[in-house]
Amino acid sequence: MSTPGLSYWYEQIFGPELFPEDAVVLMQQQPDFAQACVACARGNLALRSTNPALARAFRDSARSFYAMFAVILDARGPVTLASLQALSAQFGFASRGRAAAMMMYLRMIGYLEPSPQQTDRRSRSYAASPKLIAIHDQFIANEIAAAATIEPELRPVLARLHEPAVRNAYLRQLGIGLMRLLRTAPQPTSLFADRDAGLAILYQLALGGEDGDTYPARGPVRLSLSACARQHGVSRSHVSRLLRDAVAADLLREAGDGAWILQERLRVALSRLHAYSFVGHAALAYYAVKLASEGAAPAGGRPSAVGGIVPDGLPPAMAETPRFT
Repeated sequence: MSTPGLSYWYEQIFGPELFPEDAVVLMQQQPDFAQACVACARGNLALRSTNPALARAFRDSARSFYAMFAVILDARGPVTLASLQALSAQFGFASRGRAAAMMMYLRMIGYLEPSPQQTDRRSRSYAASPKLIAIHDQFIANEIAAAATIEPELRPVLARLHEPAVRNAYLRQLGIGLMRLLRTAPQPTSLFADRDAGLAILYQLALGGEDGDTYPARGPVRLSLSACARQHGVSRSHVSRLLRDAVAADLLREAGDGAWILQERLRVALSRLHAYSFVGHAALAYYAVKLASEGAAPAGGRPSAVGGIVPDGLPPAMAETPRFT
């Protein structure tokens, strides 16, 4: 089964539909999809275990999005409190006060640093620190490397991510993909993504099946709460509470002897999350390379409010007033 190529994923992710359902389904049907998901999950856990800075930046969905907001704004120019508040409001993600608190947090942990060029005395400008740029690039590279298992056209892109023109184009367009993700209704994976190290714990469960099991695991997965807590830098009670809440939400089922079973709707949701990520990164890669190599975005696009390109058929609400559904 041949893949449709990067241009297809681009047309789907940035097309007129509010969610690229056809592309997500097609991605899941690719012969190497399960292998790519395993590579993505294992790579993510490996990065977290060897890079405390990355684990801290992507501990939960809120911190992950703000780290992404910072690098998106940095790709466009200096990061200011006003620009972060405006982007957060545009995405329907947070209040002005919460955005201000998150900016202070990003400064405290060294992800934002004063810009060498201070052009406005009324507003201090910041830039994404080399540390934040490095960990975000590692995160993106892991996703693209996994997706390249399915879509071979991504392999040359992976080698070009270090090029400033490619990287900046990629990050500028990333905002559009995030808007679409934020406009989707909460998913079964949201319970994990919103918790400290929750998505990492979900990956560990999904990978923890016995020999011969699938990904995400169908059979019982044995998990030591204490070992899991130490691995992810959280308390044992935090892990226990997360698992109990997942059971109450009918996402997990206790199997006895410290084993857990992922309910089918959680397995399906995790598979779809991987598929959406692969589709999105393939689309971003196509846009970035086209823009960097040819000096123009792929045909059919127009500038968006967040500095990327939105195809002409995209509803105005998608480009201007995204909010949670």
